[in-house]
Amino acid sequence: MDILEIFPSVISWVADQQLWARSLGRPLVQEEVKWARSVGVEKLENVRVLEVEDFPRPSSSQLVALMSEYGFLGPDTDGITYGYSILIRRGKSNCRLLSHEFRHVYQYEQYGSIENFLAHYLTQIVEVGYEKSALEIDARKHELQDDNLPNSNR
Repeated sequence: MDILEIFPSVISWVADQQLWARSLGRPLVQEEVKWARSVGVEKLENVRVLEVEDFPRPSSSQLVALMSEYGFLGPDTDGITYGYSILIRRGKSNCRLLSHEFRHVYQYEQYGSIENFLAHYLTQIVEVGYEKSALEIDARKHELQDDNLPNSNR
């Protein structure tokens, strides 16, 4: 399936997910603000976190097929970021996962829009795969662990 054919549908669905999660999600708590700031997020007040039992799936069979082909929202997915909205599988929230997702928020900010971010992100996934994509490598590099948590002076 050619991603470019359904790119407008992808953008629309991601934008809808961001709005939905923003309306139900909670703002960051103090500790999360430190983590998000330490990985570069600028507009901390815009970030929302929503814990979910299962991740919503698109109604479009083309989008479902695309997600399946590239491994999005599979059984091993614990978090996903849509702009300023982060969805976390219930019971899986931790510093490492949240800092990874916060770095994706930072990336969205750097690209300036959902459209620009997704154009780069999806191109990388298609060309080199999820694990080797530059944006995922960057997010993994910025994962915080217990031994490298930002101190309270940041």
